[in-house]
Amino acid sequence: MTSRLSKALVAGLCLSLLKSQALIAACQFFRFPQQVSEQVAKRSCLAAGMNNDLDQDGIPDWRAPLPGSHFYFPADEDLDGDRIHNLLDPDPFTANQINSHPCQNCLPQHALRYNDRKTQDLQRTLLAETGIYSMAYGHHSLTPSILEALLRMSRGSADLMHAAAPRLRFLLASETPLARDAQALYLEPIDAILISPHLATQSPAEQIRTLAHELGHALIFARFTPASFAAFAHQLADWPQTYPDNFYAPTLLTRYSGTVTLPEIFPNAYSFANPHEWFAENIAELVMKSLDLPHRANQDFANALYRQLNQRLVSH
Repeated sequence: MTSRLSKALVAGLCLSLLKSQALIAACQFFRFPQQVSEQVAKRSCLAAGMNNDLDQDGIPDWRAPLPGSHFYFPADEDLDGDRIHNLLDPDPFTANQINSHPCQNCLPQHALRYNDRKTQDLQRTLLAETGIYSMAYGHHSLTPSILEALLRMSRGSADLMHAAAPRLRFLLASETPLARDAQALYLEPIDAILISPHLATQSPAEQIRTLAHELGHALIFARFTPASFAAFAHQLADWPQTYPDNFYAPTLLTRYSGTVTLPEIFPNAYSFANPHEWFAENIAELVMKSLDLPHRANQDFANALYRQLNQRLVSH
């Protein structure tokens, strides 16, 4: 009884804290605030509740992708057990009537941009054509130009979008700038691209390039294993030959330090950051090429990529 009561109190405390965060209210993700006292309170709360299982389905409610991470994601896609995905659930912490979401292939009201028919129509078109749920939560950072950029990208690079589809299910709008002035982030634990409000101020071509870069990150998780990704990067660009057992292994997050023998396989300075960014930058160049936009696409990379995709698609 004491243990059950303790868990209930922890769960209640966590939920009251988490619900005060705009993004967590929609079950996107959790990031610690700058204030140290709040950091301690929330970290302690989550540490105590990491093994909570609100709907008692055997799946822990929360997880951090890396030890000591400042980000926590829902490990259970349906925290309250009402068969509605957290992101599509208007109240993800409270079990509603089973199948209360009106349909499996439509956007719930909270996902739509308020009082903006054009954006809403584009959100529905994106879902119909790609299966991607674009979640505005009323924020103005999800603009028609961004949705049009993603639609144009998906139509010009349908093969890459199809290959990434299992790990690219959501487009999320943030109402606050992202860390390090990033235009967008790929959130692997929830198969989502999170866009910054700043992305709406960029040119259509830059919006496409940014979204294509995040598509590249989704492709890594959709069509590679950690070891096959490391081998791919080594064979094409002489990244260190390693045999990692996870995508966050230090060798896959380390800057290139070798001698560049094929400079054309590194499209820009950022592609030297680590194998993940190298791959994502090359994907962005391939997408730009498919749309007849200025690009530095590399044919050797394209050939090796499609061999890899064909192997994985056959095995799936």
